[in-house]
Amino acid sequence: MDHEAEFKCKVYENGRVVASPETLRKLASFSERQIREATGVRRDTIRLVRHGKGVKRSTYEKVINFLKQNASAAAQDV
Repeated sequence: MDHEAEFKCKVYENGRVVASPETLRKLASFSERQIREATGVRRDTIRLVRHGKGVKRSTYEKVINFLKQNASAAAQDV
């Protein structure tokens, strides 16, 4: 699925969404604590996203919004 060119993901029949390798690289620039505090997503769910596991679309969107807001910080670390 390609809603936005910068953040791609796979959507499975059960509605779960898996982040692309590029998105995972961008997430690696941030700690679990930074992501959790900015998104309100639980630590175990953040770990699922970071390990390429499926999460609900709404959860994935929170993480993507976090990456969009912090794009300059992620670009500096890459």
